[in-house]
Amino acid sequence: MNPWIRDYFSFSRKDRIAILVLVTLIFLTLLLPNFFRNAIHTPPDQTDTAWIALVKALVVKQDSENLVHSGPKWSGNRQFAARTPDSARRWKDWSQSRQNSRPLPEKRFVRKPVAPVDINLADTTAFIALPGIGSKLADRIVKFREKLGGFYSIDQIGEVYGLADSVFQKIRQLFLMAPFLVKKININNASIDELKTHPYIRFNIARSIISYREQHGMFTALEDLKRLVLMTEDIYTKAYPYLEL
Repeated sequence: MNPWIRDYFSFSRKDRIAILVLVTLIFLTLLLPNFFRNAIHTPPDQTDTAWIALVKALVVKQDSENLVHSGPKWSGNRQFAARTPDSARRWKDWSQSRQNSRPLPEKRFVRKPVAPVDINLADTTAFIALPGIGSKLADRIVKFREKLGGFYSIDQIGEVYGLADSVFQKIRQLFLMAPFLVKKININNASIDELKTHPYIRFNIARSIISYREQHGMFTALEDLKRLVLMTEDIYTKAYPYLEL
């Protein structure tokens, strides 16, 4: 053999051992990944969105299971609820969120129907039951009716002091008037005190009626009242149903 080749390719005993060790290490290096592939689990990259979504889904599922199985027992097991404060807190938050998400029931106020009122027979209680009529207005209506001697028209209610026309128009359809005989005043024999107390006559017209009787004698017709200076057509029309000879 060529001495040059022999110098490069001849190995001593130590060289052969070293080469054998090196080859063994290389062989083991190639086999180790396959050997530990199923034994070692390496988590995927944190940027893997599919993996992150899967982990979150598992966490939510686990929390819901804990919420159902570990929540406070409302069947009377208060000791168990006290031992799981986190579960109780989650249960409370979940219950409150459920209550807040529920729509509130719509409140409906149904007004009771109001019975019609006979203006000549009703007392103050019946008038107070009408919308917009308080105790003071009800009392004024009754007193005005007594001074007149009864109502002959529903429109007379609108003359009550303090009753707004808007309120009267709103409740006008609730009034009714059965046949009623109003109290009348005899202008030929009534005193000045009886005449002046009537809301449509008052003192000045009452004194004029007495003066006319003293000067011209008894009235022969109600139309004679129009001769009085203070008796306007409007006053005569209003007072006529309450006067007689």
